[in-house]
Amino acid sequence: MQRSSVVGALWALYQHSLATKPLPTKAATSGLLAGMGDATAQLAIEKKELLDRKRLAIFTALGGVLVAPALHTWYATLIHRIPGGAALQVAKRVLCDQLLFAPLMLPTFMGTMLVLEGKPDPLAEIERAYWPALVTNWKIWTPASTINFGLVPPHLQVLFANGVSFIWNSYLSYVTHASKQP
Repeated sequence: MQRSSVVGALWALYQHSLATKPLPTKAATSGLLAGMGDATAQLAIEKKELLDRKRLAIFTALGGVLVAPALHTWYATLIHRIPGGAALQVAKRVLCDQLLFAPLMLPTFMGTMLVLEGKPDPLAEIERAYWPALVTNWKIWTPASTINFGLVPPHLQVLFANGVSFIWNSYLSYVTHASKQP
């Protein structure tokens, strides 16, 4: 079987799974890409010789159990409350996403991860990392969300966000686990 045939068959399988079981499909995709983002942060950015498997498992689980359902529900809510694909509707969805969802989801994700990892003072870690992470979120996610809400069909928006999340998850994993700065 040729490579293009395999890719086409996998894409068709994914589309079928997305149509018949949207949330489990999005959860599996999100978990996989969250884990890949954490592994990239550990091995390529932090230059660890061995993966912290507990951290990897937590990051992967949160991608599937927290992020995917939150995005699935949030995106459906945005489309329901702000229907249409004109520039004004897209801009409204992006503003809601970046000024409501992101500032709340970011500390929720970070805090849950740090608590599950058993960190002694998760609030101090969140206070240290929150603002730089939120500003970076806006730099990455504002243009990505504009593309997502303006060009991507609604049933593929979580997948698109998961693709961007590979880079975001690498950053978020790194910044959440970085040593305290002087």
